[in-house]
Amino acid sequence: MSLIEWVMATGVFLSAGACSLQIWASSAKATQQLGVEQRLLLQMDGQLLRLKAHWLQVAASQPTPMECQAAVDWMLQDPLANQAPAELGQRFSRLADGLGMAVDLRSEAANLERRRLFTPAALGLCVAEGVG
Repeated sequence: MSLIEWVMATGVFLSAGACSLQIWASSAKATQQLGVEQRLLLQMDGQLLRLKAHWLQVAASQPTPMECQAAVDWMLQDPLANQAPAELGQRFSRLADGLGMAVDLRSEAANLERRRLFTPAALGLCVAEGVG
């Protein structure tokens, strides 16, 4: 094997190795990012489940249901419901019909959002008008 062939073979081998290493590094980074996103999504879903469980517990311990508008007002200002993990931004907003609320969770770090709608009638906090 001549010197030129040896240099060319070494160059091809090194460039192939560098490309392979770059692909491996980007794959590892994507896997890590996916793991972070998955953890945040689990936190978001856990927070939404905690909110629902809290409101169901309040409804079960309540002797008489509230009026639905008052129940939405209470849900929007409930201090226990306003405790979200530090990594998440949480915002409550009243639905247009006034008979429910939306919970928006957002993570700025991974640019993820979750939105869930809750109605006090479905949670047992109030009796919808015209029912029962």
